[in-house]
Amino acid sequence: MTNQRRRQPPDPHGGSRRDPQRRPHRHSHDHDHDNGHGRGHGESDGRITPQPDSPPLRTLYARVLLTLGDRVVVANRRGAPWYFLLGGHVRPGEGVEEALLRVLRRTAGFELRSLDFVGAVEHIYLDGRPWHQVNIVFAGEVPRYADFGSRIDEIDLVTLSPFALDGVEFRPAHLHPMITNWITRRRPHWYGPWS
Repeated sequence: MTNQRRRQPPDPHGGSRRDPQRRPHRHSHDHDHDNGHGRGHGESDGRITPQPDSPPLRTLYARVLLTLGDRVVVANRRGAPWYFLLGGHVRPGEGVEEALLRVLRRTAGFELRSLDFVGAVEHIYLDGRPWHQVNIVFAGEVPRYADFGSRIDEIDLVTLSPFALDGVEFRPAHLHPMITNWITRRRPHWYGPWS
């Protein structure tokens, strides 16, 4: 019998799953598009064409667009200049909403009573090999009883005015138009990797 190790997807926020104490490092997916220096072939429009021997690894993430009053809650890895929406990897056999509630309990210490579907963001990047990530995003309000703040040392939660969002770098980058669209129109939308 052979001993096979299952490869874990990289943390899309720059950290390491194997060693949470390790300092975040820069991955090729930290850019809006591949610059052609990975194992795949980068085309001039930023699309990734994987080599035939390295099919993309696919991951599914659940994320939440939280609001606290009229402000948007975003997260960042302590010391990083970019932001993301709270969420995490959907485990095999787990539903997207179930994963989202699990991550919220662990990260923020509360649960949401209702969720609205915001849309999805498809994200393709290189990290040693091609990755194809689909982020399913829901919206919810931070409960009034919640003791607001992160329960994880390396993650900060901050609130931003919707007017301040234009000056913020999001990862994946399509989270920015998704948040803005949801705040102004309340219509679900799909954001593909080249839309």
